[in-house]
Amino acid sequence: MKGKSRFTVSGRQLLIIILMLSCCLALLTFTLDRLDRYEGKVIPEVTIEAGDNIDLSLFTDDIEYVKPAIDLSSLDNKTPAVYYVPFWCDNVRYTSVLTIVDTVPPEATVRDLKTDVNIAPDVMDYVVNCSDLNPITIDFEKEPDAKKGGENEGSVRFTDIAGNETILPVRLLVIDDFDPPVISGVEPIESYENDPIKYKENISVKDDMDPYPLLEVDNSKVDITTPGIYELTYRATDKTGNMSEVKTQVTIIAKPEGYVEPDLVYAEANKVLDTIVDNSMTDAEKGFAIYNWCKYNLHYIGTSDKSHWTAGAYEGFTTLRGDCFTYAVCAKALLDCAGIDNYLIERCDPVTTSHYWNMLCVEGEWYYMDCSSANTPMNAYLLTGDELWDLCYVHGFRYNYDHEGLPEPSTKSVQYRINYYAKTIDPA
Repeated sequence: MKGKSRFTVSGRQLLIIILMLSCCLALLTFTLDRLDRYEGKVIPEVTIEAGDNIDLSLFTDDIEYVKPAIDLSSLDNKTPAVYYVPFWCDNVRYTSVLTIVDTVPPEATVRDLKTDVNIAPDVMDYVVNCSDLNPITIDFEKEPDAKKGGENEGSVRFTDIAGNETILPVRLLVIDDFDPPVISGVEPIESYENDPIKYKENISVKDDMDPYPLLEVDNSKVDITTPGIYELTYRATDKTGNMSEVKTQVTIIAKPEGYVEPDLVYAEANKVLDTIVDNSMTDAEKGFAIYNWCKYNLHYIGTSDKSHWTAGAYEGFTTLRGDCFTYAVCAKALLDCAGIDNYLIERCDPVTTSHYWNMLCVEGEWYYMDCSSANTPMNAYLLTGDELWDLCYVHGFRYNYDHEGLPEPSTKSVQYRINYYAKTIDPA
């Protein structure tokens, strides 16, 4: 008869078991202590409004020890979404659920409209502006009735991708429209033969009901290849069909001997501009750079080709010599190429010698500029009307001119901003 087997543990084995249990207990104690130590360090759930900044302070108060495991700036904070954001804290990984919600409705403004009977404006015709962090759908909540005369009410609805709505009331005044559009700015045109004509330049059309009346130019009777006087017709039509016409004359002039094409002049002007201006400069700074280039690079010799402004400017750019006409027309070409509105002005006093200078628009104001260096030792950039008159009085009334058709000069002096010695102008 066999005896029963017994499980026996030696002293050595018992010691090993005790040591292993001690290590496990110590590790468990350490882990529980660390988990207890950092419990609550990372907020498990965070909700923010679309557009709010996403930074570490949203998720923890202990920004010294808690570090994001991803680049938080890579998360789109504008669109509603749910992100699982991982963090590290003392080599332990935590996750916070970030929910981005959009509860803010779109911002918008609308306007009331007038229309002719049975002409229904599009919903966008009522909209002045609208904005939201995310795309917006625009439609009628209630479309105003364009078939019924008088004032009709409606509403425009703006809805973002989160379903937030802004609903604004609008009114539509329905009347019978018999008034044609009004055409403004039509003047006789003069042009050299074969030169292109910008027929719609400075022409505007307004209608009491149609914000976008159609403007057509009938130049079928104009022959730009042959000198002569031709009839030109401007025709404007509103969406109701009302039409107005304004006629004027186009005079085509034979090109004088030595005529220089404007493109040649502007090509020379752009060569100069490339060396004196850049896109970071304001118009006031560009104008001052042009003023200084003309004043200190052109040399006064008392004569110039005055057959046409392009001839005088081309002569100035290619020879760097001329008189006050040269300075003014070179400045005009440079200002044109720089995109700065300007006028060329001529002295109108017939008793004395002629003089030429410029008028330019910067910062929404019109100022005078005289680049000529001969008998003009003064500083003459961005002069107001009063400042030009002071020079006119000092320099023998050389700045008398016909003001008709020219803009009113500014009354706001900017001379305190200009350092003529350093050739700099301070910002407005």
